[in-house]
Amino acid sequence: MAKTYTEAINKGTVPTISSAWENIIFQEAHKALALATNLYTTRMEEGLKNIVEQADFDKLHDKSLTSALTIFREKAIGGAYLTYEPQFQKTIKSSAAKYLEQNFTKSRADCEQLLRTLATNIDDSIFGENVTNQPQLADEWSKKIFAYRQVARGPAKIEVLCDFLENKIFDSVKKVSNVEAKQFKREKEELLKQQQSRHDSEYQRLHSLYVELDNLRLKSEEKISSLQKEVELGQMALLNWEEEKKELINISMELRKRLDPEFTPPPDYASKKEILMNDKNNCCVM
Repeated sequence: MAKTYTEAINKGTVPTISSAWENIIFQEAHKALALATNLYTTRMEEGLKNIVEQADFDKLHDKSLTSALTIFREKAIGGAYLTYEPQFQKTIKSSAAKYLEQNFTKSRADCEQLLRTLATNIDDSIFGENVTNQPQLADEWSKKIFAYRQVARGPAKIEVLCDFLENKIFDSVKKVSNVEAKQFKREKEELLKQQQSRHDSEYQRLHSLYVELDNLRLKSEEKISSLQKEVELGQMALLNWEEEKKELINISMELRKRLDPEFTPPPDYASKKEILMNDKNNCCVM
């Protein structure tokens, strides 16, 4: 108060006791406001060195605000806190919004980086053909999302996950669909090759069987022809033998006639002769 009076006198004015007290209250209120604000700032910055969840942020804010408000009310003499507390609340609200945005921004950046890493792993699995169909992709995404939830921090983790999956899952589904199409094409080509191979093998087998049967036919025809020739030769030999037999009989009969003029050929001589002639004719027919 003495200092206030001195400053007023030096300026050529004579302050009253009431005006001097009001000035002191004003100055102390501003000091209390600065002290409380700095306390809130210090507490918040210490608590936000790392990303925190929204619930933890709210607890930190409430605790820091309570401590700062207590100091403000203690240091603001003469009930000045009632006058200046709205200004204090406005300052704290502005600082809280700044810290809230800062924590959210850090959380978003951290979560986006984590998801990019996980998505790269999935892309590597797709290009490496470890993931080749939609069920495998769904299982892979389930694992990655579980891993993300275990590691992701801060208030932005759900929002980042939803935004990311909305675009990335469709992209990965499209990539796996291309892999499935290529795999189907390869399997189709392989199946066609197998069918062609079986067809070729069956053709070769049937061709070999046909050649074998044709050879057997030729051999059979040759054998039949040979047998026919042998039969013909046998028939010719039989005819020759019959002729010779007939000739021998005739010669024998003639000799006996010469030796015995009274010799008469047996009754069956003529019939035997006819039989021999018939046999000869039958052989010729064959």
